[in-house]
Parts: sequence; C-alpha cells; structure tokens
Amino acid sequence: MLLDAIKLGTPLPTVYNNTYDGSVTLSISKAVPRGYRLSPGIEEQEELVEDLMRQHHHSASPYESQVGFSRAIRHGDRIAVAGTAPIGTDGETVTGDAYVQARRCFTIIVEAVEALGGRAEDIVRTRIYLTETDDWQAVGRAHGEFFAGIDPAATMVTVKELLDPHWRVEIEAEAIVSPSSSTLEEAG
Repeated sequence: MLLDAIKLGTPLPTVYNNTYDGSVTLSISKAVPRGYRLSPGIEEQEELVEDLMRQHHHSASPYESQVGFSRAIRHGDRIAVAGTAPIGTDGETVTGDAYVQARRCFTIIVEAVEALGGRAEDIVRTRIYLTETDDWQAVGRAHGEFFAGIDPAATMVTVKELLDPHWRVEIEAEAIVSPSSSTLEEAG
C-alpha cells in the first residue's frame, strides 16, 4: 500500500502477514495514529498502482470475449494463465491426437507468459486436464519438450469431459517473473 505519512510522533502501526508462498508482506494500517497525516489523494494513488500492476493478455480463443476472461493476467511478478485449450490462431480447434493438442496448448501458454514479460523458465506450475487417461504419456512427452530442465510443479488429472468434445487436453499454468528475467522493456 502506498502511504505517504509525515512523522510528527510515534511510528505507524504495522502488520506482518505471511502469504501462501512463504514470503512476508508489510502493511501499514490506514488507521493513522495521532501525530500523522495522510497525503491527499492516497486512494487515487493506490488505484493507479493497482492498475499499473495488473496486465492482461488475450489469445485467439473465441471463448475469451464470450465468457469475459483473459488468457493470462500478470499482477506484480505473478502470471496466471487460464485453462488453455488447443485453439489455433484462426480461433478453431486444432485437430490431432493428444500430443499435437498439448503442444498447441503449451505454445499458447508460453506466448502468453512472454507477452506479459516472462519466459518459459519462469513457469512454476502446470495443471493438465485429460479426457482420456491413456493420453498421459503423449501429453507428458509434450510437457517434457517444453519444460525439461525447468521442471515446474505439475498435476495431470483425467476429467469426464472438457467444454468442446474435440478437445483431449486443457492446460493451466502459473509463472513467477524475477526482475532479471523480465522481457518487457523498461520505460525510460
């Protein structure tokens, strides 16, 4: 939280929060103690920072506009990639076996991460949904071709069906972008 306070007395109250990833965040309470004053427009400053920290990326999927979601969102150093189906650049389902479809899904995922300033190496988690358990080796081979050496945490489960009966696989991913790996150019 942005808080511009001018010290006139004792320190601002602080709260330490452990987050799910083990990091610790420091928050400064909005309850300003006696002897402090907030700069004017602090709420507007917070909203501006929030807008700057959140970036969206869209792909060729027709479902994004129909349902109202982004292929991927970057907030701070985190990128979340939505469930990604084997959809070609023409907006149509890519035909082929589970291996071909998985490769298309991983290509879309890596393109989304790169569009938001990350790299494939920043991907820390994948979730793979299969409609046929027997496809696990083919999809696993495609996963290895993209992520061998990166070795993100991965889950692969079989589900009854996906949104389109022609899809054999759908994949989600998460990335954490370190400042040294960002591919976005610095504004100067």
